[in-house]
Amino acid sequence: MTREMTQKEYAAMERVTTRTVRTWIAKGAVQVRRTPGGRVRVLIIGAEQLQKRKNEEERGSSGG
Repeated sequence: MTREMTQKEYAAMERVTTRTVRTWIAKGAVQVRRTPGGRVRVLIIGAEQLQKRKNEEERGSSGG
């Protein structure tokens, strides 16, 4: 079963800002679904998602 949470809840869990979460969503580093009302829910699917995002961050910071 896939858990889901709001962008604010996910940001708190990851200890980042909601702006960072929106950036991750735009880059495809986290998966989301839209509710019938148009709101975004972040899908919590496991370690592979977190590893993908961390790899992207490392590539971005080493390009200095």
